[in-house]
Amino acid sequence: MLFLLQNLRRIKYQQFDQVESIRQYGLMIAIELNLPNQESFTKLMSTAPDHDILLLSTGVNNTIRLLPPLTISFKEIDIFVERFSNLLDKLN
Repeated sequence: MLFLLQNLRRIKYQQFDQVESIRQYGLMIAIELNLPNQESFTKLMSTAPDHDILLLSTGVNNTIRLLPPLTISFKEIDIFVERFSNLLDKLN
């Protein structure tokens, strides 16, 4: 999971100001987003399947929950991070 966290933090610090914080508790990862309004978050969640990624809302603020499987590969992490990055980019 360290590889996934490192890549998500790269998105936070290098590319997007929409990512407020990234937290981890066990295998669960939370990505809190800094979006202008709830409609932006709803749009992000509804367009995620169009980018072939599954995102879960925590129901608190604008926070996404990730629950990656133990068997996730480095390649699958790269694919997810690229698609998630593209999704955030389209919100700009």
